Amino acid sequence: MGKIYAEKEGIPSLWLTNMMERWEGQLCHVHGYIILRNGNTVAEAYRYPYTRESRRILHSVSKTITAIAIGMAVSEGLISVDDKVLSFFPGYEPQQKPDDFLKELTIAHLLTMSVGHPGDDLNSIYAENRPVWKTFLDTEMVCRPGSRFVYNSGATYMLSKILTMVTGEKLLDYLQPRLFEPLGITDVDWDEIDGASTGGWGCMLSLPDMAKIGQLLLQKGSWDGQQLLPETWVEEMTGWKIASDETNVLADWRCGYCYQMWRCSREGCFRADGAFGQYILVMPPKKMVAVIWSEDAYSQDMLDCFWEEVYDKADDRIYGIDGRVYEVFHKKCREWAAPLRLAPSCSFKETQISDKTYQSVRMGAFIDSMSFSFSQEGYLKITMGKGEKVSEIYAGNTEMYLGEGKMNFEIASYIRLGKKRLEPAKYGAVYQWISDRALKIMINWLETPHNMEITCVFGETCVTAVLSVSYRKLLLEFDDSASIFNVDECFVGEIL
Repeated sequence: MGKIYAEKEGIPSLWLTNMMERWEGQLCHVHGYIILRNGNTVAEAYRYPYTRESRRILHSVSKTITAIAIGMAVSEGLISVDDKVLSFFPGYEPQQKPDDFLKELTIAHLLTMSVGHPGDDLNSIYAENRPVWKTFLDTEMVCRPGSRFVYNSGATYMLSKILTMVTGEKLLDYLQPRLFEPLGITDVDWDEIDGASTGGWGCMLSLPDMAKIGQLLLQKGSWDGQQLLPETWVEEMTGWKIASDETNVLADWRCGYCYQMWRCSREGCFRADGAFGQYILVMPPKKMVAVIWSEDAYSQDMLDCFWEEVYDKADDRIYGIDGRVYEVFHKKCREWAAPLRLAPSCSFKETQISDKTYQSVRMGAFIDSMSFSFSQEGYLKITMGKGEKVSEIYAGNTEMYLGEGKMNFEIASYIRLGKKRLEPAKYGAVYQWISDRALKIMINWLETPHNMEITCVFGETCVTAVLSVSYRKLLLEFDDSASIFNVDECFVGEIL
């Protein structure tokens, strides 16, 4: 996939600049994107601290890659979409009676998320201390399989589990020689649970490697002269299979579901779709692929910016290159990539609070204690404790500190699941005094779409800290008796 002027592929740079500015104006929090046309990269940009080499958890984009693996297994004769799910678990005794619906459940129903469950199984998967497949099969089925679409991450895990049972390999290992190595993808990881890759979530890839997946689907499974995935499977996998919520006010979520992919509001287009705006958009009518990383709560706005500013306008003309317009676009890309620089800030409170520990006065808070240590080099170490577990984060004053550490507190479950929760996480952090008594700490978890802000207000012997995770709006209330709305946690502590 070579690089080329966007104008040569029917996309003037002005349109790309307009898209990026709309994303900024609508607070879409895009972290990076790549646009391909006719196999050429026509635009690519990253917002600091994310780079071309960064990789992140893709959330439900993982589901599409799982469907690719299932297609390969089907082509090898290992499974069929018509296979009954219970046939892979011969010793299982159904808990739900009658079990007619369960006996009808097939791999195709797992692929189309029409299993008959009342809702998504992800919470129960992690809440129950028993095999995931058993939790899934024991879940009550409220309608006949195939009759209704209900989003279900547990269904995708079951696809991964079945693949492992018939191949003897985890999903990640199965895909290495069949998909990742032929595409030149060398830095990939996948979370796992109960001896199988999670399937529906937990895959980690870079943005350029996501683009390769999209281009493979655009090329109907062909790559460098090899047919990695049967063309018939790509057509089967990406075609409309079942109605999604046709009353949804979000246009791109009411167009129907395929095999672990969504149909789009633009005719003939489909996408891999991960929470908080991780996308692989495949657009055969115009031979385009777009991949996007973001942390966006209202992803329809972000998609509309792309559709309206770029896709809808793209044509087959070759546009002349206007040097001034081209430079404006690249200036915007450089602005995104520029390291964060803050004005130096300090407070008389630093000497008073440094190396002191604040203990929570609220029972049940996910953080029991916090401490702050300021160094002469301008770094701040924030230590957060929960019982015997301790997490340490370092933050820079004028520049972002890039580091790695364990997230040994409950908020990690919102960011990383399974075994990955126990591994060190890469992050970037910076702090700033916004008044003599108010300290703001901004943390980017670099291998996820997520960030966290901690705003602390210091009294004589106490601190009130409000933590905001991801896109959630933060309402600051510093009275212990005040209501806190739409905030993940409020920490109120006193010096030990």
